Amino acid sequence: MNNQTDLQKFVRLFQEDKYKIFTGKIEYRVSNLDTGIAEAKRLISVHKLKLAVRSSGQLATYKAFEVHESADQEAAAA
Repeated sequence: MNNQTDLQKFVRLFQEDKYKIFTGKIEYRVSNLDTGIAEAKRLISVHKLKLAVRSSGQLATYKAFEVHESADQEAAAA
C-alpha cells in the first residue's frame, strides 16, 4: 500500500532539484517561473493531488514558488 503524502508524490513527479521542504509545503526554485508554476499546476490537476501552488512578489524575486497542502489534505491528516 502506498502511504506517500500528496507532497511526497509531487516531489517525485515534479523532478526539480532545487527545493526546500517545510512543514506542509515545499518551496521550489526554477529557471523559468511561469513554466514551473504551469507545470506544477498541471501535475496537481492530472494526478488529483490535494495541493495548491502559491507565489508572491518576494518569492518571484528569486524565481521561486511554493506548493502547499490544501485545506482538504490538512483536514484528512488530522
